[in-house]
Amino acid sequence: MIRKGYRVLPPSFMRSLVERAIRIKTEFKQVIETHPTSSLKKLKINWKNFSNIKDEVDAIICALTAYSYDLGVAEEISAIDGKIYLLPENISITKDKANNLYFFKFKK
Repeated sequence: MIRKGYRVLPPSFMRSLVERAIRIKTEFKQVIETHPTSSLKKLKINWKNFSNIKDEVDAIICALTAYSYDLGVAEEISAIDGKIYLLPENISITKDKANNLYFFKFKK
C-alpha cells in the first residue's frame, strides 16, 4: 500500500481494531479487508462532497468494495501479512443531495 502511495498504519498501532476484526472473522463465512480512504484517494474523490460525516462515506465505500469483490473486479493488494481490497478505477460514484441517495456505475 505504501509503495502505491497510500498512507496506512501498521496493525500493531491499531491493536483493538485488529482484535475486533479477528473476532468478527470467526463469525462470518468470508471477511475481506479494505481501506476506504485509499479507495477515495485512488478515485480522486473528496469525501466532503458526499457527506459531513466521514464514517458514513467510509461505510458506503466499504460496502461498494465488498460488492466489487463479489463481482471479481476489486483491486487486490497482497503482502505477506494479508490482502487489502480497493475499489476498481472504472467505478463512478455520485450523490443525489436532494434525496440523499448514492449512485454508482461501472464504466466500460
